[in-house]
Amino acid sequence: MPIDFDGPASEGRDEAYFDPQPRKRVFDASLLRDSLGVLPSRTPLIFAPKSTVSEAMRAMQREHRGCVLVTEDGTEQTQLLGIFTERDVLFRIIDRGRNPATLTLDEVMSRDPESLPSDATVAWVLNKMSVGGFRHVPVVDERAARSAWSRCATWWSSWSRPSRARS
Repeated sequence: MPIDFDGPASEGRDEAYFDPQPRKRVFDASLLRDSLGVLPSRTPLIFAPKSTVSEAMRAMQREHRGCVLVTEDGTEQTQLLGIFTERDVLFRIIDRGRNPATLTLDEVMSRDPESLPSDATVAWVLNKMSVGGFRHVPVVDERAARSAWSRCATWWSSWSRPSRARS
């Protein structure tokens, strides 16, 4: 039975998908010299070391994030102690048959993660992520947590930013 691509079932589909020339994306190379402040950011998810893994996982799911930062008291005003990521869930909990409801973050987080200062350039962040194989890099201000940049968020922000003229 032939499929009718012009019948009622095709109504409402995105016709741009079928265009022969897809929209060309342009990377603004000047962005690499800019500080992270030019990119949109969200308040990081921050927890204390004694918070449970289940609490952190629920927050990551609810906020669609790939990591939480762990500080001395669970606020951004204190020293960054670690980072807990979706990879930690897979390799340090599930793969080892551990129960996330009984674990605290300090038992499974990556301690003393490499981080970057808040005035880091976009190029510095991308380089750190590429060379270190990191999906997330904490951005700190005098070792207090400020944000965490993820590969997806950084790359998406870079390509979706409109080009601008340099003076």
